[in-house]
Amino acid sequence: MSGLNSSEKARFEKFLASLPPDRKKALYEHFRQMDAEERNEAIRKILAKTAPKKKQEGKAGSKVQQRPSQQRPRPQSNAKTNEEGKAKTAVKARTPAKSETPSKAEIKKDSKQLKQTKRPNFNRIVNGLTVIVVLGCFMTLGLAYLTNKEEINRLFAKPDTTVATESSETSDPGEGKETSSASSGSSEESKETTDPAAPTASPSPVPIKADAPDLSNIKIVIDPMHQAETSPNTEELMPNKTAFKPAATEGGKGVKTGVAESSLMLDYALTAKEYLEGCGAEVVLTRNTNDIDLSNQDRAKIATSSNCDIYLRLEARSVEDPELTGVRVCIPEYGKSKTKDFATGKDLSKIIAGAENMEDGGVVTTMAYSGLNYATSVHAFQLNLGFLSNENDETILTDSGNIYNVAVSLAEFCDQIK
Repeated sequence: MSGLNSSEKARFEKFLASLPPDRKKALYEHFRQMDAEERNEAIRKILAKTAPKKKQEGKAGSKVQQRPSQQRPRPQSNAKTNEEGKAKTAVKARTPAKSETPSKAEIKKDSKQLKQTKRPNFNRIVNGLTVIVVLGCFMTLGLAYLTNKEEINRLFAKPDTTVATESSETSDPGEGKETSSASSGSSEESKETTDPAAPTASPSPVPIKADAPDLSNIKIVIDPMHQAETSPNTEELMPNKTAFKPAATEGGKGVKTGVAESSLMLDYALTAKEYLEGCGAEVVLTRNTNDIDLSNQDRAKIATSSNCDIYLRLEARSVEDPELTGVRVCIPEYGKSKTKDFATGKDLSKIIAGAENMEDGGVVTTMAYSGLNYATSVHAFQLNLGFLSNENDETILTDSGNIYNVAVSLAEFCDQIK
């Protein structure tokens, strides 16, 4: 909670302590989608909405009920008062005087009555504060939903999605479902990381344009996200955290053709590799077959260990909203080159959107992808080429001419930033 003063931090921690675990978790997950300034602004809004109400309710609760002893009887007429006074005096004269010291029974009775008088006030205060806290949570979440409706809809794009899973990473704005397999210590998986299996089929020769840029001395790692089958393994979402996620899923499918995202992204990666190599670049693929179980952590390690200049991850998301369309780029939220990569990511999104004739969704920072969280030492970009859940996007994405155009545009992008 950098950016908040000590008073704000203390008040917010007290607020969090009052929340039930499920609401606290939901609030944490929502904050993960924001950068530091957005989170601080949201926290201040919560404090502004809750603190004044608590104070007012506390004051109101203290005045809700007065003790019965403090309620004064209505004044009576002088004549009636005098008559009652004479009657009481006569009775008092005939009755032996009682001791002014109250008995234990009377003290106990008075104490019980006092507790019964105070208890309603206390209960009302507690109930009132509880209502304020609950209403404050709903108001905060409601405001967050109204201001981030599109992103939250993406969060729940799949019935079985969770924010902490890279298989359901439609939760982050502009991000798609990422497939990864658990990073285990087995020698077989380590071999897959450093030596991917041979491709099942070779792509057709890719023609190199006469005006293609010279990309000599540039090293590029391309990760076609997802794979043929979902892995049952899990892996950590980011370093030094205890959040775990399914390690790999098969990705989405086209709404019209049923094309598998993993297969389509492999076609894009193979074509881009051949074209970029034709321009003189050194290109490494994290996988060149669908029949593989490779975690996103291992994919990131391929990039970081190669000391590459650019790390590109390719996806084509599937979400519940069939109207969602366009190109968008994601970068790791805590990358050492975050500022520079944010500007570069805008260029990448603009170039690809122009090549595909799609909407330009720009760039967002996120910590929802382990494939990016473990690649912060290099210039890492996750490129969503479009949405397979949108019929128009799918038509464009499955066109072989578009696959070639994206490869040409990636060469143009690499030439701009080399």
